[in-house]
Amino acid sequence: MDLKSHFEFPLPILSVDKDTINIETTDLFEDEINIKNTGGSLLEGKIYSHARSVSFEPSEWQCNDLNIKCFFAGINNPDGLRQGDYFSTTAVIVSNGGEKIININITNTKDIGR
Repeated sequence: MDLKSHFEFPLPILSVDKDTINIETTDLFEDEINIKNTGGSLLEGKIYSHARSVSFEPSEWQCNDLNIKCFFAGINNPDGLRQGDYFSTTAVIVSNGGEKIININITNTKDIGR
C-alpha cells in the first residue's frame, strides 16, 4: 500500500547543505545553513541550539527555500571558553519534512575573558 497516494499534496522533505559547522574565532562568527524543500507542500520547522553561545536566525520558519544564519557570540562567551579551548555541540532542525542534526565544533583562538 502506497501511503503517498492517500495525500492530496506531496509531503515536504527537509534538505540541508551542511552536516557540520567548524568555528575558529577570536571574537564573533557568522555562517549560513541552506535549507531546501526537495518534496512538495510547505516546509515548516524550527532549529534548536544546544549551546548558549550559538544561535540561529530565523529559528522558526514556514517556506520552501531558506538561508539560516548561524551566530557564535564569542564576546559574551556564556559557555566560558578560554584561549585554545575546544567545544563540541549540536543543533537540531525539526520540521514537518524530517529532522537533521548539525554538529558544531568551536575553537576559541583568543582569550576573551570570563
